[in-house]
Amino acid sequence: MGIRYRAFPLRTELDLMYARANPLECAHALDHREHEWEHTAPGTPRIGELYLDKAWRQLQWYFSESPPIPDELRGPVAAHSLARPGLLLLSGDVSFVGTDYGWDPYLGVVPAPYVRIAADDYATVDENDLFERGEEYRAGDGEYCRQYFVHLRDATRRWSDEGFGALYYIG
Repeated sequence: MGIRYRAFPLRTELDLMYARANPLECAHALDHREHEWEHTAPGTPRIGELYLDKAWRQLQWYFSESPPIPDELRGPVAAHSLARPGLLLLSGDVSFVGTDYGWDPYLGVVPAPYVRIAADDYATVDENDLFERGEEYRAGDGEYCRQYFVHLRDATRRWSDEGFGALYYIG
């Protein structure tokens, strides 16, 4: 089984307030709503759930690295201390509990303006670079990671265009 990543659009201000107040309960409600949306709105582009399976870890590592910074913009802060804006939808990890493979999920709530910032960063990523980094990590992971990145990039662009925030779940 393992730890996986899922995200849902926060379509309204009420969604955002609900997610901030009780993210786990909200994730269950959004899971149900997006499933219903998919089956009751035929012909409508699917804006609902984003699923990254286990590729979230490699994507998290990739976006934890510094973005390319032109020499003329480098200042007293070392470039390696900065993460890419795309990390806004990928940061976090589960909290392990007990000794028998149990964990509590990590839930992140991202308001719409930050979804746009992350989506803009995803648009700058060269998929071939992502493929090569995945292959360096473990043979065969490059295509797996690239495939899920395309879903991440496309879903967050649609959410951003619609003005949606996001609730994501690592667990």
